[in-house]
Formats: sequence, C-alpha cells, structure tokens
Amino acid sequence: MIQSLKKFLVCSLGLGIAAGVLVSPAFAEISVGLLPRLPEEQMIKMFTPLAAYLEKETGEKVKLVIPKDFQSFKGVVARGEVDYGFANPLIYVQAKKEGGATAPLAIAAEPAGGTAFRGILISRKGSGIQNVSGLKGKKIIFVEPDSAAGYVAQMLMLKNAGLEKGRDYTVLPFAGKHSEVLKAVADGRADAGGIRDGDLEIAAEAAGVAPAALQTIGTSDPIPNWAFFATRRAKGDKSDKVLQALLRLKPGSQEASAILGSARLTGFVKTDDQAYEPMRQAGKAAGVL
Repeated sequence: MIQSLKKFLVCSLGLGIAAGVLVSPAFAEISVGLLPRLPEEQMIKMFTPLAAYLEKETGEKVKLVIPKDFQSFKGVVARGEVDYGFANPLIYVQAKKEGGATAPLAIAAEPAGGTAFRGILISRKGSGIQNVSGLKGKKIIFVEPDSAAGYVAQMLMLKNAGLEKGRDYTVLPFAGKHSEVLKAVADGRADAGGIRDGDLEIAAEAAGVAPAALQTIGTSDPIPNWAFFATRRAKGDKSDKVLQALLRLKPGSQEASAILGSARLTGFVKTDDQAYEPMRQAGKAAGVL
C-alpha cells in the first residue's frame, strides 16, 4: 500500500504524470496519451523530458497518460480522456476512422529510418531459421493485433513469402509487449517473433535477454512513423502551441537530441492525414482495418 502511494506521488508531482490511470484535470491542462509498446517504467523514462519541454514551451501543465495495454489506449482516445496521443500509425488511422483522433500534428523521426520505420522478424541464433521462408511449420509470436510493426508489417511479409496463417505457420497468443516477444523467442516458446525495428536492444533490456542471442531474419517495407495527434478533446489554440513546440525539435538538432534522446527519437516533422494512407492500405490487407 505504501509503495503504491509513493509511486502515485512520484508520477503525479511536477509534470503530473499518470501511469496507467487518469488523474483529476486540476493536476494538468494538457494530457498526452502514450501507446504502451514497452513497460510503463520505460515509457515514463523515455518521454518525461518531452513532457517537461512541452510544459515549458506551451506554458501549460502537462501529464503523460500510459494505459496498461493497446486496447486501453484506444479506449482512452475514443472516450476523449486525453488531448493528444502518440501512437503507431495503425492505432492512429483506427482512431481517426472511429472519430477519437482528429488529425496528426507531427510525425516522429528516428536515427535509422527518419520518418519511417519497419517491422522485423527475429529468431534465436542457432535455430536454423535464416529467413522468412524458413518459418514454414513454425510457431510465431507477435505483440498485439493493433501493432503496426509488431504484427501487421510481418503479416504482409509472411504473405509475400507465400506463407498462409494457420496453414503454414502457427500464431501464438499475443504477447502484449515487445519485451515479452523477445522472452518467448529467447526461451524457446516461440520459434520466431515480430517486433519493431529499432526496439531490439531496449526490449531486450526490459526482457533480460542478450540481444546477441537473437537475429533478424526479415525486415518489412517502410511504414510511416508514429503520429503525435490531436483528439476531439484538444483545443485549437493549445494545439497550435503544441505543434510549434514539436516542430522546434528539428531532427538532428542539439535541442531535439537533449529532449528526445531517451525516447530514441531525433525530432518531429509536420505531417497530415494523407501521409498515413500506406498504413491504411497495409491494415486493410492484413484485415485489421
């Protein structure tokens, strides 16, 4: 009980961070929902500098809202319980279709892929599985059905390799987190797993798995990167301030590196809904849109 209270106070003071729950609006004027692709503690560590920056630049108190899973995140957005969301492109286009999201303000940029990212398939080194075709007859584990680079991208890869779900390979119950995918592959419960490119090392750290024990056996085509989007609850004047603050974090700049380094991002670039059309097409092909 004491530990829970201490955790709540730590997460609520200063930036008013809410980990998994919403706190009273009196604690914050702007709330940003984060899709929990990694454990809560890591998400807080990664994005607290951005929350502090937005608070300073907008003059508004900012809180981070980290739901327990992807479905909870979608519910928070759909019910209008946050002003902004930061999520993978599939979750964004789903939220846009369902009316919770209104428009993307900015697209995230990363060190390797810029404003695009990829999904990868991994296997254990020494397993004998060297490529996507080698997954015939194997057991594969994924993050979530709503994970753009932890399920949808890989389903297209498997389809393009001539492998059909249920006939040529078995899909295990969804792991929920990238780190849990790594655990399942590392301990042999799964022959292969699908995660987001660029998350291997950080997910391995959370899973207590040595990255060197795993190998990448396939990489997807580029996918538009995560969207920082407004919800129907967002106010126009605040959205303008948030957008301008994000755009000041130019990819590769010293300021962006200081603010976004912990989140493994290099900056933000202005975008619009049309930029996510490739994700809509991929989602339809995978049967999740």
